Amino acid sequence: SQLGILGLGFSDGQAWLKRPYYQNTLAELQGDLPGVAPLSLIRALIRIVRVLHEGRVYHGHLCPSNVTLQQGVPILLDPLFRSLLPAEERARASVSSLADVAPELIAGVPLTRSVDVYGLGTVC
Repeated sequence: SQLGILGLGFSDGQAWLKRPYYQNTLAELQGDLPGVAPLSLIRALIRIVRVLHEGRVYHGHLCPSNVTLQQGVPILLDPLFRSLLPAEERARASVSSLADVAPELIAGVPLTRSVDVYGLGTVC
């Protein structure tokens, strides 16, 4: 799956997400993408996000640290997880840098497509 989810649920009032371990994220690769054409990567990410949005699902924190590559194919990490959190916690959850966070999340408004479009910009 290009969403990298093995399991998702709640336990004792806490959301959990199970996913495989991936060696590196795009943030860790720092632009070193051997054998991967950047334009192909961007197109693939847009396709994945479009499929999510067609189902009215929003990633909520699309950024270089939430994208990995497996055999040149992008995998979104931790999709849906942010949408399980209360609005006041979304901006704080696993934020490495405020530059990665859409203004809507900081304002605590509900997730929309615009949050993921902003996130695509941080990846590209």
